[in-house]
Amino acid sequence: MKKFVIVSLLILSSLGLAAQKKDLNKDWAKYSRYAAANEAVTVSPRAVLMGDSITDNWAKLDPDWLRDHNLCGRGISGQTTAQMLVRFRNDVLELHPEYVIILAGINDIARNNGFIKLKNVYGNIETMTELAAANGIKPVLCTVLPAGELPWRKELGDPRPAIDSLNTMIKGLAAVKGYPLVDYHSAMKDGSDAMQAAYCRDAVHPNLEGYKAMEKVLLKALDKPAAKGQSKLQFTEASTLTLLGKVFPDTPKPYERMDFKRFGGWTKKDIDLLEMSSGIIVSFKTDAPEISVKPVFKSISQSKSSSYAVRGFDLYIKSKGKWVWAGDCAYGTDFEKENGKVRLLVKNMAPGMKECLLYLPTYSKETSVGIGIPEGCKIEKGDNPFRHRICLHGSSFMHGANTSRAGQTVPAFLSRATGLEFCSLGVSGDCRMQPQFANALKEADVEAFVFDAFSNGSDKTIEENLFNFIETIQSAKPGVPLIFMRTIRMERRNFNTHEEEKDTRKIAKAEELMAQALKKYKDVYLIDSNAADPNHDTTADGIHPADWGYHLWAESVRGPILKILKKYGIK
Repeated sequence: MKKFVIVSLLILSSLGLAAQKKDLNKDWAKYSRYAAANEAVTVSPRAVLMGDSITDNWAKLDPDWLRDHNLCGRGISGQTTAQMLVRFRNDVLELHPEYVIILAGINDIARNNGFIKLKNVYGNIETMTELAAANGIKPVLCTVLPAGELPWRKELGDPRPAIDSLNTMIKGLAAVKGYPLVDYHSAMKDGSDAMQAAYCRDAVHPNLEGYKAMEKVLLKALDKPAAKGQSKLQFTEASTLTLLGKVFPDTPKPYERMDFKRFGGWTKKDIDLLEMSSGIIVSFKTDAPEISVKPVFKSISQSKSSSYAVRGFDLYIKSKGKWVWAGDCAYGTDFEKENGKVRLLVKNMAPGMKECLLYLPTYSKETSVGIGIPEGCKIEKGDNPFRHRICLHGSSFMHGANTSRAGQTVPAFLSRATGLEFCSLGVSGDCRMQPQFANALKEADVEAFVFDAFSNGSDKTIEENLFNFIETIQSAKPGVPLIFMRTIRMERRNFNTHEEEKDTRKIAKAEELMAQALKKYKDVYLIDSNAADPNHDTTADGIHPADWGYHLWAESVRGPILKILKKYGIK
């Protein structure tokens, strides 16, 4: 008997240890539930629905409605507000939606993770709204749905008083903070404050009819009527139209300029710059009398340069065969206030279809760009008005530093002036012909390369990288022209002897090595560039040109580039 007891205890002990080990591996917040789905999101949803089984089942019963309205369901059955809060970064913040719609609390009332005071449930919900607002996402609060009982926790008794109390707190938070409130409870309750029988499959969970009722209430909160004198707009995601100007057109995230999964070796600085949307153009056609834009930013540039360039949008419309400036808009630096705001680009246009090019910001990052036109108007994909594809890789000069507008960069000037598609890969302060850039560029689907390769770095980096850069690209692109531009004169040299010596040394090294490269490699060229007028008065800050300087630069290289390209049948 004694032996039996000992054996039994050992068995129970081993089972207990196994159970403990199993608990150690438990994904308590269920981070893994949406990990793959989050990774697959390339364009920011209009809203993320954060919640429990009620939200979870919504995506199962009416997925088409959610998809058609660009809403992303992130509900997990049985979850409490504490679990939602800890996965909020992964399942909401990192998707960069315009809104987060928070429907939570019933499982806290049901004590799914043990007892919790209602003030702490409220605190979790409030913290989620604070996290959202701090990241430029607009919180939308929802009242807890009516329920006459909790079928899996009947021993807790009537949940209606607790639901009532929590809803009062939620309504108060919405009123104090000015957040939109979606009052599902009022829309779905019966005379006894339980859920209407027509709307539920049990006392807590809606059926399809219930979700249809919820959809109407939700849309009223999101689609507020336009103010008097304003048009009600319909928005089209820019990535569903025609995107141009990208060296790598099929990046996983459409408003980034590099495929970081396909190519590696990037530094933190490289990634930061290549996530910016400089040079990306949206081509579309519309018959609308006005055009607006509504971006969701991942980050807004804090630069003191022109807001119309670094965090603004620049619109051109074709008129009599030429691209003519039509309008622009700028955003401020306050991420929380500016994110998702609608800005007007142009209004009061004459009837008829118009061909449009919209230049994205030079130094900001977007996860969604909505192009807004009045309801009832047409918008469709535009053609690519440019021929061929030419990579223009360079420094802040090609990135667009100190331009007034996003459409004033050298690549933008050259594309509109020549009809060729100059795809910008400008990386501010970071173009030194590094191996990671060479390894990516050799795979680019382009017909020619133009490089502003000697503006950044030093005589030493030019010596270290130039020949390897050429050889790496030519190993995969034999017979493709590589056109190097001499760097422009930086006016900071005028009286600063240190800068004069440094730039002289760098330029001398570039001349020396390029003379060797022209003899050593086929299809390599060196051309002059100039961004100064006779008075040397076109600089913005001693380094970067102002708009007139950039225009002079583009004009100075246009002829030589076209002459070289013509040899390769690129016209």
